[in-house]
Amino acid sequence: MFQSQDEWRVMRYFLGKRAQLAGQRPLDLLRQGEVEKVMAHAKIHVEENTW
Repeated sequence: MFQSQDEWRVMRYFLGKRAQLAGQRPLDLLRQGEVEKVMAHAKIHVEENTW
């Protein structure tokens, strides 16, 4: 799912705060066990190619 020619882009996704995730970083949410929430959010970015 998390494939991109630009691996830095994917890394920035997980380390950047996201308004759609209440200003939290996807990485922090994963650490809190919010896997499904992050996966749903990431799926939108993959489909739109807006990593």
